Amino acid sequence: MDPLYGRLIDLARVESRRAAEAMRAAALRRARAERAGREPGTAAAVPGSGSRRSTA
Repeated sequence: MDPLYGRLIDLARVESRRAAEAMRAAALRRARAERAGREPGTAAAVPGSGSRRSTA
């Protein structure tokens, strides 16, 4: 296999992992905000109001 293809595959894997981690973090923020909204006496932070970062 050409070394360039191997490097491209590695970069694609890294980017995929990065995207998956960003989605996981966003889901955790949403879940925490929903949970905080259900619990009395807790201020709920609204996720998604900030700017989105792009790795592209």
